[in-house]
Amino acid sequence: MMTRSLAENYPYTFMYKANLRGARAEWLALVEEIEEERTSAIETLKYLLSRLINAASEFSSEADSLIEQSQKYVERCSDREVTMSILVRHSEQSDYAARLLEINMHALMQAAIESGAFGDMEVKPLSQMRSANKKHGNIGDIELLDDGQIVEAWDAKYGKSYLREEVEEVIEKFQNHDYVKTVGFVTNVAIERTSEINKRIDEVAQLYSISLEVLSYRDWVNSIYKRALTTDMISEEELSQNWFSTYCEYLSQKRRDVAPIDEQCLEWVRSLHRIISENA
Repeated sequence: MMTRSLAENYPYTFMYKANLRGARAEWLALVEEIEEERTSAIETLKYLLSRLINAASEFSSEADSLIEQSQKYVERCSDREVTMSILVRHSEQSDYAARLLEINMHALMQAAIESGAFGDMEVKPLSQMRSANKKHGNIGDIELLDDGQIVEAWDAKYGKSYLREEVEEVIEKFQNHDYVKTVGFVTNVAIERTSEINKRIDEVAQLYSISLEVLSYRDWVNSIYKRALTTDMISEEELSQNWFSTYCEYLSQKRRDVAPIDEQCLEWVRSLHRIISENA
């Protein structure tokens, strides 16, 4: 509930205008109870905190179980196609699939970076979903830094097939970053009107001396593998294992230094646990 929607200048009544995700009715009912002094704010807060503690304990147990399961799984299966298939399936079968695509891509890039295959570059920590792009100076969801400067950025566009508007919008963003060399969009669906998009991309590339790309998810994954494997710093098997393990650690809140995910991950952890079991 604690999103930008709560910052709207409306009173908290059942007629609250902003679109709140989650337990909207329960939240507004609680505010009403407190304002009319039908319940104690302090006792209510204690109750909510106790529920959160119990939920945290449950999540910790489920997350540890997923990590253990994933470690056993990658020892038996480390195929690129299988890994890609499982992560795509997890996204498609879960709520907030668009966010999982971002996490999926960031996990692969993090695994590739940690192998040493990308030299001294590092991955900027995954932005929280509620972070505004302009406020945080983001170009994309996955950003590579060289000496603290963004040099490469990729933006996940779940379910988006026509990306002309995104291409136009990103021009304004990368003009504020002097060192960026590559900017791209990655979509999980077939790209539409490719000739139109490619024409505009060529114009932008010539004008700004920047590589601008629009790729399918599969093509993007294969491009990261190709770049990593050509260095001989890591094998395909190792990269697949590290990608899958990193993804599981992200969802299990084990890598908050690079993936401070603030969504409720319990259902994501459970659904991935189930998918791994079905593929075991």
